[in-house]
Amino acid sequence: MPGLTKFTERYTDEEKDVLSAFFSNVDSNVFVLQGMPEVTKAALVARYSRSEMSMRRLFLKEFATDPETGSYYSDIHEAIDAIKRANSFSIGGKRANAFFKRVFAEYGDDSVIDNAGAHIAIDGVDQLEAKYIEDGRLAGYIEKSTRYVDFTSKYKLDNEGYIIGKSKDGTGSYPYKEYELVMQSPLSGEYTQTMDLLFDSVKRLRADLEKYLLDSMPIEEEVFSVKVNGVPQSAKFSAIQAGEVDDAENEEKRARSAYKSSIKAKSLDLARGLLPASTMTNLGWYASFRSFDHSLKKMLSLDYPPIIQTATQCYNELRKDNEYLIGGVMSQHGMEEIKFMREQRLLMEKLGQEIDMLYARKADGSRLSEENKARILRRQRDAERDVELVSYEGDEKSLYTVAAASVYPYSSLPLKRIISLLRSDAGKSSDVNAEAIISASVQGRTNRRQKPPRSFENANYIEEWRGNFGIFRDLQRNRFALQVRKELGIDEGYTIPAEIYRINAEDFYKDKIEAAASLYRDMKSRLPQFAQSVVPFAYKLRWYASFDLREAVWMHELRTSRQGHPDYRKLMQESFYELSYANPSLVGSSMKFIDLNSYGLERLDAEKRKEGKLSRL
Repeated sequence: MPGLTKFTERYTDEEKDVLSAFFSNVDSNVFVLQGMPEVTKAALVARYSRSEMSMRRLFLKEFATDPETGSYYSDIHEAIDAIKRANSFSIGGKRANAFFKRVFAEYGDDSVIDNAGAHIAIDGVDQLEAKYIEDGRLAGYIEKSTRYVDFTSKYKLDNEGYIIGKSKDGTGSYPYKEYELVMQSPLSGEYTQTMDLLFDSVKRLRADLEKYLLDSMPIEEEVFSVKVNGVPQSAKFSAIQAGEVDDAENEEKRARSAYKSSIKAKSLDLARGLLPASTMTNLGWYASFRSFDHSLKKMLSLDYPPIIQTATQCYNELRKDNEYLIGGVMSQHGMEEIKFMREQRLLMEKLGQEIDMLYARKADGSRLSEENKARILRRQRDAERDVELVSYEGDEKSLYTVAAASVYPYSSLPLKRIISLLRSDAGKSSDVNAEAIISASVQGRTNRRQKPPRSFENANYIEEWRGNFGIFRDLQRNRFALQVRKELGIDEGYTIPAEIYRINAEDFYKDKIEAAASLYRDMKSRLPQFAQSVVPFAYKLRWYASFDLREAVWMHELRTSRQGHPDYRKLMQESFYELSYANPSLVGSSMKFIDLNSYGLERLDAEKRKEGKLSRL
C-alpha cells in the first residue's frame, strides 16, 4: 500500500461551520488557532501530543463543549447553534481547565503551560521595576523610550490621584513615583523636593541643548539622500531648497521632518542623565505562562516593595481567565520556591559582604573601619577600565573549535577528529584550514541581520561592564546575553556629556547630581530598600555579561550602529577592541559591520529612511 501524501481530513459542511470559527482554514495541514481562550489553546496543544487524532478532529471531539458546563453536545447541529450564541473566547474553557487540573495533579508537568501566552500592559512602573521585570530572558518587552518621549510633562490629578490630563499651565505633578513608605517617613519632603529639582533641571537642560544643537548643527549643512534626474545622490539641504533635486518640495518637507526628529532625540539623549530611577515608565510584556510563572516568583522573592506589589497585580490579572495556567505561582510549591530564592539571595548577599571584607583586610593587612574599606574599594574602582574581559578561551582553541563545528554536519568525521585534523600541519597548510572555514562561514554577509552560523556559539566570553544606568537600560534589552548587575548606587561616579560642558552647564549639572547623592545617602541609612530609586541615570554601575561569539556579533554590530545612543556605542566599541585582542582570528573576520566612528546627529540617517518609507505609503 502507498503512504500518505498529506495528513489532512475531509470535514463535513457542518464540521467546517464549527472549525472555521477557531482555525484559519479547514483544508490545509498548516493552520492558526484563533478565537479561543489561551487555556483552551494550551490544553488542546498539550492533548495533541498524546492523541492519534488531528488537532481539528481533537477539537471537535473533546473541546467543542458547552462553555458553561463543559459537557459534550449531543450532535454537531447543537454545537453549531450553541457556538453561534456563545462568546467564542469561552469555548473549551471548562474542558481545558479540567485538563490542566488533571495534568498538574497527576504529573506536575508545567511544560504544557508553554503553549499559552498573554500580553500584559503595566502603566507607571519605576525604572527599577522595569529592569527587574525585563531580567527574564524568555519573553518580549517593550518600554517607553527616553529617546522619543519627553518625561518632563506634568499631569493634573483628581482627589484620588488619578490622572485627568496633561497640565497646560506648568502646574501639576511630574511622573516620578511616590512610595508610600517614603512619603510616610521624615524623608518625604527631601524626596519630593529633590525629585522636582531633577525633573525641572532635565526640562531646562533639554531646552538649552536643543538651542545649542540647532546652532552648532544647522540643517543647511546636513546631507540628505535624494534623486537628481532619477539618479540617487547625496545633497545638502541648501541644494534641496534651491530646487536642484527631483521633487524638491516634498524632499524639503521630509528633510525638515527628519532633522527636527533627530534634534529632539539628541537633546533627550543628552539630558536624560538627570532623570532619577523613580521615573515612571510604561511597559508591555508578552510571555508564555511558564515564563510568567518563573518571573513572578522571582519578583515576589525580592525585597523591593514596589516590585512585589506589581508582581501581585500581574498575578491577579493573569489568573482571572487562566487560573490553571498561572495558579502555580501561589501554590504550596510556588511559595516554597519563592522562599528558596529569597533565602538563596540573602545568603549570597552575606557572602558578598564577607568577600569585600576579605579583600579589604588583604589590601591593608588588618581589620579596617567601614570608611577605610570603602576608600580602598573606591581607589581600586577608579583604576579599572569600563570594559574588562574576564573569561575566554585562547584564540587558537576557539578558532579550531568553531571551525570544526562549522563543517561538522557536512563531514563524515567525528568532531574531535576534525579538530585534530585542523590542528595538524597538514590541516594548517591545506585550502580548508581553520581560517578559511571561518571566512567561508561569514562569506556573503551584506548586512548585520544576516547572522553567522550556530557553530559560532562554541566560543564564549564573560565581560564586566561599567557604564551609567542609562546604558544598562539600553543594553539589558539584548536578552540573548546573560546580564547580571550590581545594585545601583553612587560609588562608581557619574558621566557628564561633552555637550553639557559646551553650553557651560557643568556646574548646574553637578549641583543636581550632588543633591540626588545627598538624598541617596539619607535614604541608604533610613530606607535602604528605596535608595536606588533616587539615583539619576548618569550614575555608573557595574554588571557582567556572558555571551557567545554569535551573540557578540549581533549585539556589537547592532549597538555600534550610527543611530545608537553615543554612551552605549562607546562601551560596545571598547568591548569590540577587547574581544578582538583576545580572539583576533575569529572576531576580526566575523564582525563585518562594526561602526567605530562618532557622529553629531546619530538619528538623522534613520529618520531620513523613515520619512522616505512614509512617503511611499
